[in-house]
Amino acid sequence: MFTATLDTCTLWPSIQRDFLLSLAVEGLYTPRWSELTLEELRLCEIEKAGASGSQGSEAERKASRLILNLREAFPDATVSTEGTVPPAELPDPDDWHVLAASGIGASSIIVTSNLRDFPEYCLPDGVEKAIPPAEFAADTVALSPTRAYHALHAVHTRRRNPPLTIGSYIDILEDRYAFHEAAELLRREHTKMTSSPGYPP
Repeated sequence: MFTATLDTCTLWPSIQRDFLLSLAVEGLYTPRWSELTLEELRLCEIEKAGASGSQGSEAERKASRLILNLREAFPDATVSTEGTVPPAELPDPDDWHVLAASGIGASSIIVTSNLRDFPEYCLPDGVEKAIPPAEFAADTVALSPTRAYHALHAVHTRRRNPPLTIGSYIDILEDRYAFHEAAELLRREHTKMTSSPGYPP
């Protein structure tokens, strides 16, 4: 099982986050992130909740609950970067903590939508590359489409408002997040599962 450091932009979209972290629950990879990534995510969630109509303390509460849930679900994922000296000449100096977490956390890849901010020359030893979420999803689902389908089924089971079918989730992953390859693998697995004897109607 490999280890991946997830950037804030990978964790911010809720359904994308839920699916990718459910892949980790299924044992397909080990996630890592920095304390600062969680703080950035918390602030993003406050903004998101505010845009959805939540006010002040309610938005804060929702954001804090998400961060607490992440800490509890993945107690070993958070990497302390305290005392780390930021590398010189980064495309975006604010991303130093992602690079630090990937090196300290012994990750082989960084998952980010901001590829231009993570050129190969600035990657820590042991980190092979930075890749976008869609490529990461395709590679990880391909490791075990069956376990990835179980991850998707877990997302489907948790979703209550509004409830969505598994097929709808696959469509969202493809249409909203461009998970084309992962979606195709999941559709094949969905067809196989639903056509097997004893599958719930």
